[in-house]
Amino acid sequence: MSKPTTRLCVVYHFLPNYRQGVFDALVEDPRVDVHFLAGSERPGQEGVPEADLEHTHLENRWILGRVLWQRRLVSELRALEPDAVVYLGSWTYLSTWWSAPLIRRSGASVLFWTHGWTRRETGVRRQARVAFYSLADRLLLYGDLGRRLAVEHGVPGGKLTVVGNSLPEPAPSIVDVAEPGLVLWVARLLPAKRLDLAVRAVAHANEKGHDLRLRIVGDGPGLSEATELAGELGVRSNVEFLGAVHEPERLHEEFSRASVTVVPDFGGLTIPHALMHGCPVVANDDPTANGPDYEYLHADFDGTHFAAGDTEDLADRLITWAVSNRAGSEQRDRIAERARNEASPLRSAKRIVDAVLELG
Repeated sequence: MSKPTTRLCVVYHFLPNYRQGVFDALVEDPRVDVHFLAGSERPGQEGVPEADLEHTHLENRWILGRVLWQRRLVSELRALEPDAVVYLGSWTYLSTWWSAPLIRRSGASVLFWTHGWTRRETGVRRQARVAFYSLADRLLLYGDLGRRLAVEHGVPGGKLTVVGNSLPEPAPSIVDVAEPGLVLWVARLLPAKRLDLAVRAVAHANEKGHDLRLRIVGDGPGLSEATELAGELGVRSNVEFLGAVHEPERLHEEFSRASVTVVPDFGGLTIPHALMHGCPVVANDDPTANGPDYEYLHADFDGTHFAAGDTEDLADRLITWAVSNRAGSEQRDRIAERARNEASPLRSAKRIVDAVLELG
């Protein structure tokens, strides 16, 4: 007699399209019967398309842009009678604080899918995060740094599973040769991401006689400042603003044409996104200043690090990888193959389901 399929619920703030691959892989895993519950908006991520996925709609109520209450979450979960619930594990989601203990008392396992710690914390913030994570039976983490820091903060190692991060696998390359000197930025234009460093590095490289161009894919509150800075530094003609682009085909073309992608600070999914297209990445050398996706960058194989905050060092690294076009077509194929294996949606989904089933 075959074992009954485990009923799994996945609770998210909204279902972004960049999670489509892992969501689809969860649905296709025959060991679980998956149901998704989510709202349809997220402050700061306006314009991000939603994944094409059937789900129970929840009403999101946001407070100050970060604190979330999802109406009807408990009643909807109880109606579904899950064996396990995977929450997007953000400690600022008040409805998770409320519902997770209730779901555990009903006999279901609770797992938090989360970055976890990206740096050491003290005081009230540390206490709040530790208390929140104690509500779960298992933490599903994006990277090894998060696991090490969780142990340092007192979370038992047996409660931790590294599932990695993932993106849908892109199509085969449509551009055979990247354009020398073309540097790509793909991210929201937010102060924390330090677009100003990229613009200054391009200006510095051009002052040294190197033809470096910056193509910016993204939108956000930093657009006017970046435009003004490029003008002040005399490189406005070397900086191109394309605005927000979400279509996979367009993004694929941009990554394929660029010699290198620049991630000055607070790097996230842009890093594996670029690498999966075979495009090298230059990011800063401070792991705690980036998200767990930073771990996908293997220096000297698929890019390099620069001294955090150092414009001249960033310029030198961009010159090496962009002007000299260090990564030829064969190397770009190897970069893409490695990244697609490491950021595979199938692998992430399998690890998530494995963790669910281990809890019984």
